[in-house]
Amino acid sequence: MGIAAVLLALGLPATAEAQEEEERVLEVCPVEDASRMQVGIEGIVRDDESEVPLPRATVILRYEEERDLPTPPDVTTQTDAQGRYRMCGLEAFREVRVRATY
Repeated sequence: MGIAAVLLALGLPATAEAQEEEERVLEVCPVEDASRMQVGIEGIVRDDESEVPLPRATVILRYEEERDLPTPPDVTTQTDAQGRYRMCGLEAFREVRVRATY
């Protein structure tokens, strides 16, 4: 059983085609204060070989170090019974690495 790590860049979509993705993220992460930019991610953790969703897997988001910027703390969550996870309130325009353990 293997689980892969993923490197993501958190930011706003730059093209019209990405508008739908932005709306999906905003629906997943309700915005309480419109003046503050928030982003979020969601996904399903699956076994590499069988592709079966993994319930109660731990998902860790780690911000990549960037020169002249403080590195925010890691964000951790757990998948639900269907292997789904969601993280909201993340810093925009930052590269992150997401990994899961099971």
